[in-house]
Amino acid sequence: MWTNTKDFCDAAEHFKKYGFYTADPVDSPAWHQYWDEMERRCLEGYSIGGRRITGQHYFYLNFKEIQLTKDEDLLTGVTKNKSSRSGKIRTFPDFWDGDAEYFQFLEDAWNNGEHALVLKSRRKGYSYKNSSLATWAYSFIRKSQTYICAYEKELYKSIVMMTSDQLNFLNEHTGFGKTRDYIDKTSFEGFHVEASYKKYLEGGQSVKKI
Repeated sequence: MWTNTKDFCDAAEHFKKYGFYTADPVDSPAWHQYWDEMERRCLEGYSIGGRRITGQHYFYLNFKEIQLTKDEDLLTGVTKNKSSRSGKIRTFPDFWDGDAEYFQFLEDAWNNGEHALVLKSRRKGYSYKNSSLATWAYSFIRKSQTYICAYEKELYKSIVMMTSDQLNFLNEHTGFGKTRDYIDKTSFEGFHVEASYKKYLEGGQSVKKI
């Protein structure tokens, strides 16, 4: 049984309260120390009271904003009061046992060199979770390649947009940001984004560096 689950969302709770993750000046020793610790948790996982969540789960809980209607249930996405749609809110995911099992399942498969397959009903928030997995790999695994596929084109677009939004959030608010190729959000045929930057040579030519 999970207890004190808010403690696993400590960074997100701080951001919701203050609008930033750390008050330390950017590039100061304390700032780097903070983001080094956050990166460690996102890679190795985080333990409290003898219970551990995976690094991908910690990343999802603390660095993935999601958008819901104000009366929408955070687990099912179902509007509680359909006669009162009071706009959209941006927030962070709540801690759910099923999410902990899902991310642990993925980690176990990864460690065993296996693939993972999940059968589920729709509207369970997996687009948010899976887009966060893509962002996690992009942010922490150098030269990794992530493919987002879907049977229905609109679902593919949705996950791509969620991934792009999270990358922008990381660049604006965290120490995980990376220079990347320009993203054309109007075209999703052959969509590609790469952690890279341009290096300009003495003759004025530019080359892509990874």
